[in-house]
Amino acid sequence: MTVSGIGPNVQVNLLSDLVLPALTKDYNTVTIQFKDTNDVYSVPVSRIFTRNTGDVVGYEYWIDDDIANRVV
Repeated sequence: MTVSGIGPNVQVNLLSDLVLPALTKDYNTVTIQFKDTNDVYSVPVSRIFTRNTGDVVGYEYWIDDDIANRVV
């Protein structure tokens, strides 16, 4: 588990390198959640992804199906 602190913000632009262990070349899961100023965590969000033959070197995400404004 990795925990990173950020200042209190209404909107967060997550620009961070993930510290990844050696991943198998098959299905893997990434989970993220956020904590508010009341020290309460959001519901965790998990996604399955596959690693093919190369190393993982980046990621992107978007909110509410708004892929045009995705973060890479």
